[in-house]
Amino acid sequence: MPSTTQPARDRSALLGLALCLITGCATAQGGGHPTPFRASPPPPASPALLRALGAQPLASAPERAPPDLDQHVSGRAHRCALRLSDSSAWCWGDNDHGQLGDGSLVSRPTPAPALYIRDAVALAASRDHTCALLNDGDIWCWGSNDLGQLGDGSTATRPTPSQTPPLPLPARALSAQADQVCALLTDGAVWCWGRGSAADPSPMDGLEGEDITQITSGPQFSCARSREGGVWCWGDISWTGCARCAINRPARVLDIADAADLLASPAHPFACALLPDGQTQCWGKGR
Repeated sequence: MPSTTQPARDRSALLGLALCLITGCATAQGGGHPTPFRASPPPPASPALLRALGAQPLASAPERAPPDLDQHVSGRAHRCALRLSDSSAWCWGDNDHGQLGDGSLVSRPTPAPALYIRDAVALAASRDHTCALLNDGDIWCWGSNDLGQLGDGSTATRPTPSQTPPLPLPARALSAQADQVCALLTDGAVWCWGRGSAADPSPMDGLEGEDITQITSGPQFSCARSREGGVWCWGDISWTGCARCAINRPARVLDIADAADLLASPAHPFACALLPDGQTQCWGKGR
């Protein structure tokens, strides 16, 4: 089974640096040497949004897990987390689609490292697939791929992590819903792949020029917030009572124009925005 090896990662890094030198990249203060992009871990969710969503933190990792696991994410029946000491991804639970990333299809009750993943700053998981955002802005995915949710142009399940094709710019955020994955690029564009998109990453129609600064996903929908504070959502939005409930094109959330933060429920069909006055505004089923 084809897989991406460490030499391939090294070649990718060299190509990325060459592109940076050609197109221009950030320069260190006081110097003239190019500095490759470095993604940052996502900021913690606003306590006000967590209260509005009624969100409960995921339970701690099982026994015999590394003590420094953080940023837990959950799929349908598997979990993954980042190990802080080396920025690796550790996964456990069901593995019938290779969603644990250890190269096998064997489920495991205790965490084990996903192959090849180092320098990760964020994880995203949904149903039976998982993706990792590395600090250089690259994205690696593994697991179920029947709808192209791994972004490699195929529909082949991959129990070994593989890199998605290079995006136009580095990614700075990542989210996953149902069988779709979306990445927020450094220029504010959103690119997605999987259900409702394509097996290869492509720009999300309807968000062009909006300067998106945040993306978040629920079980079967995603939302984005612009720098101006506007909010858009797409996916299965049957909870809105719409006539055509599964939409692939983002729809503007009415009456929200100045959102300061945004969070989708990981388990239920609703989302909430934090407003400048500290109040929250929620929408969706039961809200």
